[in-house]
Amino acid sequence: MSKWPRVEKGVSWRQVGEQGVVIHPRRELMVGLTRTGYGWWETLASAEPDAADSAPDEGFVKFFRGLGFFTDSPEHAAAPPEPPALPPEVSWLEPFRPLAFTASCGRVPAGGGPCTGNPHEGH
Repeated sequence: MSKWPRVEKGVSWRQVGEQGVVIHPRRELMVGLTRTGYGWWETLASAEPDAADSAPDEGFVKFFRGLGFFTDSPEHAAAPPEPPALPPEVSWLEPFRPLAFTASCGRVPAGGGPCTGNPHEGH
């Protein structure tokens, strides 16, 4: 690998059952990884490459770089025009909208409208 990428600040990851999940809240993306993919992600996140046999595939790194998960990702990566092809180690890619519920003041889940006052007052 030509350059060992550094994970962008704010990106979180966790193993969930047999797969891994990587979330980039600022770019509002969530990625599911296979067991191999999660192992590669942890290797990338460690900031120190392991032995060459555990090094992530260049296509895997390119996928995450293109989505803006690394500090050397291009700025335009925030909104790719087309969803990128998933490498075999990536199970799924979905939008992640952490503030969707709070923007509605919680009046009606998933669509309560913008906050315009005290949600506890009768409207």
